[in-house]
Amino acid sequence: MKLSFLTFCCLVGIAASITCPAGYFPIDSIYLCVGSQENAGNGYYHNQNMCRAVNRKSGDLAAPYNAFRNAAFAKISLQKSGDAKAMIGVKRDDPSDENSPYLYPNGIPLTYSNWTASEPAKGTDCVAIDSSGLWYGVSCNSKIPYLCQFTVQA
Repeated sequence: MKLSFLTFCCLVGIAASITCPAGYFPIDSIYLCVGSQENAGNGYYHNQNMCRAVNRKSGDLAAPYNAFRNAAFAKISLQKSGDAKAMIGVKRDDPSDENSPYLYPNGIPLTYSNWTASEPAKGTDCVAIDSSGLWYGVSCNSKIPYLCQFTVQA
C-alpha cells in the first residue's frame, strides 16, 4: 500500500518508519508532516529541487489533486504552522503566455483548483495556498514557505 507523506519545507532525510523529524508535526492517516517557516523557500524551481533531493524517487512540491488534499494542506499544514501562505506544486506551463494552462509538477494539467475571486492574476505564474484553502497567483521567484510531497511504502 502506498501512502502520501507530505512535509512542510525541505527535510534533511526520510526516516525508515513513517514519523516526522524533530520540529515537525505528524497528522493522522494522510501522513502529513508540518514544519516551521524557518526554511522559507527560494523560488519554485529551488523549492522543487529541494523536495526532490529529499526523496529522489517521489519527492516533489505538494499537488492538491482534489478538495480533500487541498483542505488538508490549508487547514492542517498552514493553521498549525501559522504561516499565511505556502507555495504548492502548481505553475503555468509557459510563463510568457498568459493563456498557458497551469500544471502539476508531473506535467498534468489541473483537474482541481480553488482560486480566490481575483486570481489567477496576470504576471503570476506559480501558486500559493492560504489557511482557508484559497489559491493565489505568486511570482515563481517568491521566497515563501512551500510544501513537499513524498510517496513512501508502508
